[in-house]
Amino acid sequence: MPAKHSRARKKATSQNRSRSMAEKVAKALAVLASDLPNPFDESTDYFRPFNVPFDVDSPINEATLRNALKIGVRYEIDISDLDTLGEGWGEPEESYFKVLQSAMNATLRETKLVFARAPGVVRVRTWILGRPAAGGLAGLRTETTET
Repeated sequence: MPAKHSRARKKATSQNRSRSMAEKVAKALAVLASDLPNPFDESTDYFRPFNVPFDVDSPINEATLRNALKIGVRYEIDISDLDTLGEGWGEPEESYFKVLQSAMNATLRETKLVFARAPGVVRVRTWILGRPAAGGLAGLRTETTET
């Protein structure tokens, strides 16, 4: 009888684990935001999950986000702390945004609101993001119409 060989799983490196956790967090946030419109938008755009590798020791600033999010030099990056998400929308949306923000605060550190704007561009790339404890960046991406 031939010998049986066990199939060993490949051990994940710490970089793979951080991307994996960032991906899981992003997908979980997308479930919570599935029917919520972008509150910064003049039209009705919705959120999509996103995650990117990001060094645990890197600060969240214009230079590091430009590189991580692949934002060209012609775009101005506007970064602010994520304050109250969806405030003023009325119920039930305002409650749903509070749940989303609570989940983000529980799973991400340094939550930020990021816009990438350029002259003549009315469809502005927009992210609400933060860092999972395992590394990387995770959150939600959408487009914001600005006229």
